[in-house]
Formats: sequence, structure tokens, C-alpha cells
Amino acid sequence: MISRISIENFIIIDKLDIIFEKGFTAITGETGTGKSIILDAINFSFGRFHSKNVCRFPEKDCSVEIEFFLKKSIHISNQDVSGGVVVKRILNQSGKSNYYLNNKSISNKELKDFFPILLDITAQHDTILSEEYQYDIFKKFLKKTDKNSEDNLLQISDLYVNLKKLDQEIKIFENKLEESKRDKLYNLQIVSELENLSIKENEETNLLSRRADISKLASNNNLIKSSLDLLQSCFANSFYQSIKNLERINNNTTNEIVKRLGNIDLEISDIISELKSFAESINSIESELSEIDERLSVLRTIARKYNTSASTLFEFWQDVKNKIDLIESTNTKLTELRKEQENILDKYDDLAEKLSNSRKLAAIELTKRINSNLKDLLMPNAVFKIEIESDKLNRKQDGVDNVKFLAAFNEEKNLRSISQIASGGEAARLNFALKISSEKYSDCNTMIFDEVDIGIGGSAAYAMGKLMKSFANQSDIQVISITHSPQVAAKSDFHLLVKKEINQKNIFISIENLNESEKINEIARMISGDVINKEVVSAAKQLIQTD
Repeated sequence: MISRISIENFIIIDKLDIIFEKGFTAITGETGTGKSIILDAINFSFGRFHSKNVCRFPEKDCSVEIEFFLKKSIHISNQDVSGGVVVKRILNQSGKSNYYLNNKSISNKELKDFFPILLDITAQHDTILSEEYQYDIFKKFLKKTDKNSEDNLLQISDLYVNLKKLDQEIKIFENKLEESKRDKLYNLQIVSELENLSIKENEETNLLSRRADISKLASNNNLIKSSLDLLQSCFANSFYQSIKNLERINNNTTNEIVKRLGNIDLEISDIISELKSFAESINSIESELSEIDERLSVLRTIARKYNTSASTLFEFWQDVKNKIDLIESTNTKLTELRKEQENILDKYDDLAEKLSNSRKLAAIELTKRINSNLKDLLMPNAVFKIEIESDKLNRKQDGVDNVKFLAAFNEEKNLRSISQIASGGEAARLNFALKISSEKYSDCNTMIFDEVDIGIGGSAAYAMGKLMKSFANQSDIQVISITHSPQVAAKSDFHLLVKKEINQKNIFISIENLNESEKINEIARMISGDVINKEVVSAAKQLIQTD
């Protein structure tokens, strides 16, 4: 519960200290006095209120400090807090904000996460006619009544995200498989034709290199043949005759020369033989040129046929073979993905069914409590129902259910969506009944209602005030109502009056904790305005004293 609020230099407030008590507190004041600024200050302290003109005096810091008393110990920002807790925000002159929890610095995000434990604020513009608002309230109620539901919901959300990713992956592989199957016959034809040609890697490059080497050798073949002819014609007979002549002399000198000439003759004969072999090999290699040219022509023709180049023909062939192999590997991958998908679907459906059952039980319980509170709010003929429609084929991130808030007012029995049939006053009472029905199970310490009784008057407003009081006293939740309704304010345990004074163009906001007689006067003012007589005072007393 809120014990104290201290506000400094905030909008039109110079300095204001407010003490709150346990129970039901009404905050009243004439229109424009600044009642809602107190609520703005509370939101500001948690970083939920933003405005460029927060500081009343720009040369001074703005600060809001709120002291709470917790019902139980909680862990936040690496500290265990219990009992008295102080939340504070300071906005300095340069526009920088600092947040504190028990005088220790804390991030705005951590403080915002702490907010739902401390406070629940229902404003006039919070409308039960919004399906998003309805579902949010129901989800909070379910969380408190079934501890497993939140874990189930988180698991369902993760499984749903995984299913969506799998769906996309499966679709990609299905498209690949369809494309591969569509081109399979054509690709088989390509592979068969290239296999028959025995295409080799870098074949064109190697053939061109070999062709260049042969052409170079062939261009020198005439020189080799000429050299061979000269050796054969010039040296053979000359050597033979010289040796014969010198042998006839037959002395030591000529014999040695003959021996040396014989060695030379042998060497030249060997050279001639080697040149002959070389020339013959060139002749045989020259015949290879036509084979190379023919192979290059085949490669280039087939490459043009398949709109590729001869230099990349081998890679093209391998790629086509991979496309054919991809059919089998894609089928295998699809089988694996679909099996994984089935496993996730089984888990999802199991958890979704458990969550649906939890929601249906929670819907029955919340429906029962809301209908009971509607009777207390003088709507005896109203029938309210939370309907859970489950569609196992309509899987969503939060399960397979649609949560619908249906109602019938007066004596009408046909339940319809409340957004279609609820008037302003009916919607306000229904919203109030919903909040106090669901917050009973909450960890929240304080509920604040900001002019939620707009459109409600007479006995219905009185019933709302009475219900606020009984709820605060029985549920151990502090209730604060900012109200213009004398019937609501009359039932409060404590009554705070906000006043605004203008003195020499300066605005001063003050707040008073009214005693019994002051409360009677304020209720009388709320009933009749500025004209207060004995009858109005008597009516105010009757409102306060009647149970």
C-alpha cells in the first residue's frame, strides 16, 4: 500500500506531501484543482509519464518520492525488499532522470517491472469494450489462479515460433524439390551426354596447352631434318675414308688418331640415331593436332548447346549431377523436418489443451465473481460470461483459444459481445466488477481508480462506493478513488480534498485529510455545488452514515 507521496516542483505543484492509510481513500476536489496530477506524479515516479514541461520551475529539479508498504518480501534489482519501500525519481534541470529504490540507483526498466506488484491503476479511458484490454485482464487473472499457465504459455509461444521457422524452412526445401523434379529429365539427359564424352576437369585448358607445345615442336622439325641430312652426308663418308687412310700408315701417332676418330664416329652415329628418333616422334605428334582440334570442337559445340563455356563444362556437369543428387538429399531433409514438425505439433497441442482447460476453469471462476459483483452494483438482471472458443486448427502464439466477453443486460437473455450492447454506465460498472474480481488474486498492494464512475449516478454510484469499501477492507488491498461522485466518496474510510488557490498569478496546490465534519461539507458541495443548506448537509450525512 502507499504510505506517503512527496511531490516537488511537478507541473503546477510546488511542494506537496500526502499521507495515505490502509483501506478505502477518496480523493475529491473541484474540476481543475489537480486531482489527476497526483496520479500523473505516481506514473512519473515509475517512468510511465512523459512531458516536456514537467518542472514547474525550470531552474529547479523535479522529484516524486513514494513510500510503500509491501504485503510480502520480493526480490528486485539484486536486493530483497520487504516492509517499507521507497521509490523515487529525480528529473534534473538538464533533463536527465535518476531512479532509486530504497536510495539505491535502479534502472527505469527494472522499476517498470516492479510497478504491477505495487500498483494497479484503472483510468477512465481504460475501456472494457476493447478486446485487447479484456484479454489482458483475463490473462493476469489466469496467471494468479493457475501457477502452471504462465509456464505453459511461454512454452507454447516458443513452440509456435519454432513451428513458423520450420514452416518457412520446409517451404524452401519443397520449392527446391519441386524445381529439381521439374528439371530432372532434362538434367539426366545432360549428365548422360557429358558422361559419354568423358569430360575431364580443366580439359580445354590442358588441350590448348598441349596443342601449343606440339605446334612449337612442329615449327622446328625442318631444322632438325636439315641437321640430320648434313650429319649423314658430310660426316659419315668423310670419317670412314679418313680412318681407312690413317690405318694404312700404322704408327703410334696415326693409330692413336684412328682410335680417337673411331670414338667420334660412334658419338656422331648415336646423335644421328637420336635425331632420327626425335624427328619421327615429332611426325607422330603432329598427327595428334587433328585429334586435339576435333576434341576442342566437340567440347565447344556441347558447351554452346547448354549455354556454358568449354572451360567450365566440367563444373557445369558436376553441378547438374548435384541437382539430381539434391532430390534424394532434399527428400531426406524434408522427412527430417516434417518429423521434427510433428514432434513440435504434438507438444504444442498437448500444452494448448492444458492451457485451454485452465482458461475454461478460470473463465468459470471469474464469470461467477463478476456476476456476483454486478448484482452488488445494482445490475440484478445482467448476465456476464467469459466464453473460451477452442479451434485446434487455428494455432496461435498464445494457444488455440479465443477469449470472448459476452453479456446481456436488463431482461435480455441473448448474450452478445459487450462492445455491441454496453452503455457508458454499464461498461463502467462492468469494468469495475472485472477489476475487483480479478485483483483479489493479485500480488498488487494498491488499486487506484481514476474517475471510473463517470456516467454512473444515484444508487448505482453508491453501490460502487460501498463495494470499493468492502473490497478494500476484506481483500487487504488499498483502494484509492479519484472521483466526482458524492455517493462513491461518501463510503470512503478516508477522504482527501485537493484545493487550488491562485494568488498574484501564482498557483498553489494543497491537499487536506478531512475530518468527519469537513467530509460532510465536501460531500454536500459535491451534491449541490456552491449552494449548501441544511437539506443538502442532511443528504450528505445520510450518504455517509447509510450502510
